Amino acid sequence: ESEDVAIPLQTASRANIHIRHGAGRLKIAAGTDHANLITGTVDGGLDCTTTMEGDTLNVAMAVPVKRFPDFGMPWMWGRRGTLDWNLYLIPSTALALHLETGASETQLDLSDLQVSDLRLQTGASSTQITLPEHAGDTHVEVHGGAAAIEIRVPEGVAARIRTSGRLSGIRVNAGRFVRDGALYESPEFGEAANRVEIDAEIGVGSLEIF
Repeated sequence: ESEDVAIPLQTASRANIHIRHGAGRLKIAAGTDHANLITGTVDGGLDCTTTMEGDTLNVAMAVPVKRFPDFGMPWMWGRRGTLDWNLYLIPSTALALHLETGASETQLDLSDLQVSDLRLQTGASSTQITLPEHAGDTHVEVHGGAAAIEIRVPEGVAARIRTSGRLSGIRVNAGRFVRDGALYESPEFGEAANRVEIDAEIGVGSLEIF
């Protein structure tokens, strides 16, 4: 059954969030609560630890290990007893996100969040990411296996993109990002106030950046 989540920001001005999620659905977006770092609901239980280091709050969230065997196959997904997580993050605090997902459907709407660092490691999954619009410099590192990954760079945000893996499975919008070998870059990247650097490696899956 679903349970509510509320993790206080405490006195932190920055946060590192590490999420380990299995099969199911994971959704992350900006919230409206300015007292809590994370709010939302989770199915399947939650193991969570928090520690303060100076002005940084470190949060580790994971599905309890005993639940992983119950959710190994996508056809077991449903409204009850699944690993469906809906999380809302505070929009006014600098964030670093580290996500590990399995056979999952993941939707990350980071457009209104202050994410400076995003690391994603995923397996046989479907992942859609919208990057921040007003976070200054953001670094993105993506490693995917048999995954279908879409990354949207908002209008007004410049990008420098490095890709590796099965070239036939990689598509980058060359109209916005000029190609030079395995490197793509916005013409205005050097002067942009908001920009992202993306390092992406895929296996037998697909990657689209637009």
